[in-house]
Amino acid sequence: MYRSIVDKQTRKTAEKVLEILEKDDGSSFEEKKAEAMRMLGDEVSGNEDARKKHASEGAVGIGASVSFWDEGEAVYADGRITLRRVRAEDREKYIEVQRENTIMPFMFKDEGFVESLWKMHIESTALMCSVVGSGNREYMGYCGIKNVCAEKWEVAIELLKEHTGQGIGTLAVRGLLDAVVRRCGVTEFRIRIDPDNYASQGMFEKLGALPNGISEFLLHGAEDIRDCEEENLGDIDEGLVAVADKFHVEPQVLLSHVLEYKLIWRGGDADCIPDVQSRHFG
Repeated sequence: MYRSIVDKQTRKTAEKVLEILEKDDGSSFEEKKAEAMRMLGDEVSGNEDARKKHASEGAVGIGASVSFWDEGEAVYADGRITLRRVRAEDREKYIEVQRENTIMPFMFKDEGFVESLWKMHIESTALMCSVVGSGNREYMGYCGIKNVCAEKWEVAIELLKEHTGQGIGTLAVRGLLDAVVRRCGVTEFRIRIDPDNYASQGMFEKLGALPNGISEFLLHGAEDIRDCEEENLGDIDEGLVAVADKFHVEPQVLLSHVLEYKLIWRGGDADCIPDVQSRHFG
């Protein structure tokens, strides 16, 4: 359901791109392309406010990110997965994860766009780890904090589809949060999830996350939000009604917003989170 709504918004975004590229204002093609990419960057990441905060508080964020790695690049390990700092060799597989989960597949034809995704992933204000197999070191996905400059640290996790539904996400998030609490002292986190992504909702709820309202994602104008909700009323089903009831909002509001969760993390089960300092990471 939510994916189809996002697809509709994607088409509208594509129309905006075409308008920029086709307008006759004397700008060169490269200037128009740069304008279109900036617009897409804002809509895809949904973090324009966070970037403004980055500009004013960047030193704080960089310091937090750097201090996290003072204890080493090894974050978590058990018999199944290893959580470690992102490496250059992860780029191709990371882009594959993004391509599998993208709302704008046509943008992956642009190498500049692809490179911008990678740069955002490894920038100093992000705190990202790669999830790899403990035995074969096979890349499975990533887990981390989107922006350490933000007031609330938002947890992000995405896995290649072949590795979903196996408990890997839970292990990775537990390992990450334990490390962040231990290394940085941060215990309160924000999670945003699509209204119909019931698997992710269930995973984070089992980890202790509690509903904490909703937030805008792709749509930010009142008129666009209203139009989106009116156009997609037919997509409201029992599952969405149940989620709306849990978050104490009207079901149609979830057609244009994402869910907000709050998670207070005091540390995981010591038996499940081994001492990574004693392990070898290749």
